[in-house]
Order: sequence, then C-alpha cells, then structure tokens
Amino acid sequence: MLAIAAKDIAALDALLTDDLAYTHPSARLDTKQSLIANMKSGATVYSAVEPSEVRAQRPRRCRDSDWVRTDQGLLERQGP
Repeated sequence: MLAIAAKDIAALDALLTDDLAYTHPSARLDTKQSLIANMKSGATVYSAVEPSEVRAQRPRRCRDSDWVRTDQGLLERQGP
C-alpha cells in the first residue's frame, strides 16, 4: 500500500500480478496496466492508503492449494 501512496511505479510493477482486476468503490474497473498508466499520467492519484478489512475473491476455477500467503499478507498464485 505504501507503493501506491508513494507513486512507486517500479514497486507496483513488481508487486502486482499481471492479471490484476480491481474494482474501485465507484465501480470503475482497473487492470495492472490501466492502474499504472493512470498513476503515471496523473489521472489516478492516491495521497494516502489506509488498510481495511477487505476480502479478496479468487476465481472459482482456482483451488485453495494454488495460493500462498506472503510475508506481507498478500496472496500469490503458485505455479504457472
């Protein structure tokens, strides 16, 4: 979350999965590519990011064993 508020594009590119699909509270959909492009252009600006109790949803086709929790508390997909 610090990378978003700091506009650290390199960190976001490394941290975000290529198949990211994120729906904003306004119902706008972003992908990794559109989020980074909007942050680079200034169309999307985050001055601060506060954690909340948000539940991530995984696609139904995935098994629980496909995902691991990282040291930062994020979920990452294992394997291809």
